[in-house]
Amino acid sequence: MMNVDELYTELVLELYRNPVNKKILNNVDTSFRDNNPFCGDVVEIQVKFNNNSIKEIGFQGEGCAISQAAASVVTEIVKGKNTEDVLKLQIGDVLKELHLESLKNNPVRIKCAALSLKVLKLAVLKYFGKKEAS
Repeated sequence: MMNVDELYTELVLELYRNPVNKKILNNVDTSFRDNNPFCGDVVEIQVKFNNNSIKEIGFQGEGCAISQAAASVVTEIVKGKNTEDVLKLQIGDVLKELHLESLKNNPVRIKCAALSLKVLKLAVLKYFGKKEAS
């Protein structure tokens, strides 16, 4: 069992206090918002694309330090990446960046860390749906 000090690493706390890419974008190509009903975390991700690559990305949200730090990490990892690479991104990649690989054994906290990845992938899929409908 992890103790609180292991969960809330200095990196997680720093990203919670000073998030990266926490901003509202205008004229986005896609956005998606979801929440974790177990703990109240909320994340919305907005994306602008250029030739199926992420040109600009931002997020809004509230919740625990892990969910908000993960949103910073996810948005930073995918900048400039094409949608195919974004959809291949796994929760293990996010946990590694946060130095929280041991969360794989904590189903409650893994949901906190995975929320932004889920939201991003659903935003990308929503974008493809819009393109297909055009």
